[in-house]
Amino acid sequence: MSNYLKILNQSNESQLITKVRLDGIYSEKLKKFMLESNKNLTGDTVDEIFINGLNILRNCPNPEKDIKYSSTGLIIGKVQSGKTSNFISLISLAFDNGYNICVIIGGNTRELLQQNAERIKNSFEDSHDIKVLTTVDNKEILNDSEVMGFINRGKKVIIVSLKWSKIEKFQHLNKISDLFNSQILSLQNTLIIDDEGDQASLNAKVYSKDKSMSQTYNKLIEIKSKINRSTFISVTATPQANIMIDMLDKLSPDFYELIQPGKGYCGLDVFHGEMQDIYIKSTDVDSEDLIESEGLTESFISAISLFFVGNAIRKSRGDRGIHSMLIHPSFKINVHLSLATKINSKIKFWKDLVNDGIDEYEYVHDLKPILIKAYENYKSDGVKMVSFCELECDLIDSIKECSYVLIMNSSSWCAKANAKQYDTRIYLGGNIVERGLTIDGLALTYIIRRPKGKANLDTVEQRARWFGYKEDYIDICRVFCTSQIKEDFALIRDSDDDMWTKLLRFKQTSLPFKNMKRQFVCSRDLNFTRRSVARPDSISFSEWKPQKYYNPDVDTAKSDREILDSYLEKININPVILQESKNNIHKLYEKIDMNTFINNCYSRLHFDVKEPLDNSFFVSLNKIISQAKLSNDLDILVMRYNIGQERQINNDYEIQQLFRGPNPNINSNDYYDGDRSMCDNNSTRIQIQIHIVRPSEMSEINYSHECLAFALFLPTKYLDHEKFQKLVIKKGENG
Repeated sequence: MSNYLKILNQSNESQLITKVRLDGIYSEKLKKFMLESNKNLTGDTVDEIFINGLNILRNCPNPEKDIKYSSTGLIIGKVQSGKTSNFISLISLAFDNGYNICVIIGGNTRELLQQNAERIKNSFEDSHDIKVLTTVDNKEILNDSEVMGFINRGKKVIIVSLKWSKIEKFQHLNKISDLFNSQILSLQNTLIIDDEGDQASLNAKVYSKDKSMSQTYNKLIEIKSKINRSTFISVTATPQANIMIDMLDKLSPDFYELIQPGKGYCGLDVFHGEMQDIYIKSTDVDSEDLIESEGLTESFISAISLFFVGNAIRKSRGDRGIHSMLIHPSFKINVHLSLATKINSKIKFWKDLVNDGIDEYEYVHDLKPILIKAYENYKSDGVKMVSFCELECDLIDSIKECSYVLIMNSSSWCAKANAKQYDTRIYLGGNIVERGLTIDGLALTYIIRRPKGKANLDTVEQRARWFGYKEDYIDICRVFCTSQIKEDFALIRDSDDDMWTKLLRFKQTSLPFKNMKRQFVCSRDLNFTRRSVARPDSISFSEWKPQKYYNPDVDTAKSDREILDSYLEKININPVILQESKNNIHKLYEKIDMNTFINNCYSRLHFDVKEPLDNSFFVSLNKIISQAKLSNDLDILVMRYNIGQERQINNDYEIQQLFRGPNPNINSNDYYDGDRSMCDNNSTRIQIQIHIVRPSEMSEINYSHECLAFALFLPTKYLDHEKFQKLVIKKGENG
């Protein structure tokens, strides 16, 4: 029997919780707290959060059993989407269903540990039977005698620990490990939640010559091995490494749960989708430019002036909430200090000008033109707002009331505490601000930090602190970054959409997670994940392959459209109208013979000479299908046939992001699973999507500027065929 089959046979469903109580005392109190503390949450949203917890708990050991058993899970959310709420709901359900102890491994910084501990304490503040202990504040009483004393008196115990710290190294995890040396505690059914579970937890020495273990990984495995019955759950928005590690690895997940964001979430598809040119502003400034320039660069002045004008716009609408700016220039502490000095000098100068009076010469000639320019930039982006004159008082107040730069790095721990004294805040930091940390009211981000070589997709995505629940003020949110970072996130969006869609579809099969084929899309310009942790084989051709290049020639583009329309009319099939949402209405033509489609339509169309998805590709594919005796039936889906779609076209006519991604807001009236999901109902049949594309940068939008762009979906049985793999390599698509 292979190792792979041995893994699958290790599952023992009789050891798992089958009946989960949903209305226990801890869960009911938590639901009440969620609704009272967050006006944006609805009863349906809270129910959805607890359903996620229910699905996870069903994969955990049943406290009524006593045979040694452990499982490993993965909770996958979106960056800044509220994953903490989901694992807190899981804790409450676990406590209502027989668990007494939960360990939370909370990142590598005290800021993150404090953020998690405070969030948990606040969530359970009315539950006096829950003790929240941290390895920082309560290490004196973190021993088996005290913890078991709490449990014996009917208390539930949550322990929050760091993974490691720069100064104390692994003392925190050692404390947890020592705790479970106790035979009594080791017999307690335990939930272990690894927040940001792709960071540091996985074995970074798996490919070393001596096949040793990295220290954090070793400590976590040590803790797992000491507990008789436990579930180890990694929580992350970037699960690439967790998914791609060897399935024999002790942290390879047995199950996973996808956490859909709630209403108002703005992430990859909002900031880096079809409207990215509004939200993302390119600058080719680097940290050396900011430091070495005599003053602040033009792009930075533009950013900080937009920050103040955006704050004034919010105030004019009655929104007096926290308004923040994040500057992420470098991981170097000396850069933070030097840049903060320069920025503070500019802020002080502006504060002095507005304090002297807005009628004074210096304000009118030195500052007001800069603010008017920022105002006009918002206006040109279509932001609805009052006149500048009506906005000016709120704008002046924003400058007066703003903090100076709040530095957040390993040498400065007071930024969050000091920030509470201001409603308008400017943060600056490096490693600390790039993962897990939530910055309230973040509206303006200035990020120029990127590795010089090939970046890791998951590491770059974690820096997107600008994601979050911003529906009320998304129109004034802006991100200033280098053109390379902008391109990185456009590529990340495609990869994330592909991975998320495939995970959703596999979830519907009810098969064990280890049965899933680990093959996802990733641009060759990015590493899928850290090569020290996982080394995926080919991840360039997943289920979907979109056309790469736009046809700029008006005459041939018009001819292609006529060829398609004539073909669809002649096949004499009544299309099915699929109204997925208000702006996503498609025409579906089912079970069309591929050979007929190629001969009578596709072979007559015009493609760029560099296009991989050209006529010859489909001719070769059709031959392979025939030789393999696979079905050559296909579905044709004309996407948004009534309105088409605008897409950014690069200088070499490459189409940026052909697919429309999902609108992930589960409570939205315009909820949409995304273009890649349109094959879900017939996922064993080939699908060809036809997109009608207009360049977004062209001012005139009419028929003559439209171009057909195709996307191919191939089911797994086609993808796995050896001859198809050779075809992909031949066409240069193997990453």
